[in-house]
Amino acid sequence: DSVDVLKSAGQRSSLQRKLLILILSNLLTTMRQEKPFRVQLEAFRLSVGDKLEAKKYINQLEEYASKGIPTTLSLLKRLVSIDSNLQTREGLKGSGLIQGALIELRSLVKIRKLKDSGDKSIPKSIDAAIVALQNNNLKLAINHMKQLELTSINEVKFWLDEAQSLSNLESIIPKLES
Repeated sequence: DSVDVLKSAGQRSSLQRKLLILILSNLLTTMRQEKPFRVQLEAFRLSVGDKLEAKKYINQLEEYASKGIPTTLSLLKRLVSIDSNLQTREGLKGSGLIQGALIELRSLVKIRKLKDSGDKSIPKSIDAAIVALQNNNLKLAINHMKQLELTSINEVKFWLDEAQSLSNLESIIPKLES
């Protein structure tokens, strides 16, 4: 009789582990699709029981659950758009027919400096952030964008907030999976 009870408890424990893995997988899939994940996070919270460490990470994810977290690819697309918008703004500061032609030319051709001149020009910092994202180095991209003195521009501020949320997620996921 006691052997049957132990066997039943072992099967229940195995089933609970499998269910936890399934719920975590569902949570991660939803997150990677940039969708809100409040329901999946709540299911995960219920499945972890009294595990304090898991609850700590769940609480950290709570602030992102209602809106979702962007992927590196969507952050890259937004950054390219910000770069284009900032260059257009810079071009609009001048006026006249020649300036308009230069704006059109800049939209067709991208000119980059080859040597580091030490300045923090807008194109150089954003280009460096774009390259960092293309190489899957989110933290470096964030650092390049923080070097810009443009964090008061809403679209840059929004991008930094979104990038930081993805960076936080990237540090939490391995801890949840373990």
